[in-house]
Amino acid sequence: MATVCPLCQKGTLKKGEKMIYCTGYQPQKDGKEWFNSGECDFHIPYNQKAFGRVLNNNDMKKLIDGESIRNAKGDLLTLDLSVKGFYTKIDFAERPEDEDF
Repeated sequence: MATVCPLCQKGTLKKGEKMIYCTGYQPQKDGKEWFNSGECDFHIPYNQKAFGRVLNNNDMKKLIDGESIRNAKGDLLTLDLSVKGFYTKIDFAERPEDEDF
């Protein structure tokens, strides 16, 4: 059974080559600009550059189920539907303070 979109609660989630997305998400290109012509904007790319990691299907399932994912630096990635366009939030782990030069 398909997973219902956590944002619109109408569409279902699909697995694409570069992201998971809602069936209501329909990106289109107008010249050089991309825009969404669909009813829902929910999509999460597998390549999470700011998080420093490429997510796999298991990671995506955890996010959708409300769990957090940790990277090698100890940062946490969670689903956050209030962050429009990204729908994830990174809580960065504390880093050691830089030394004086």
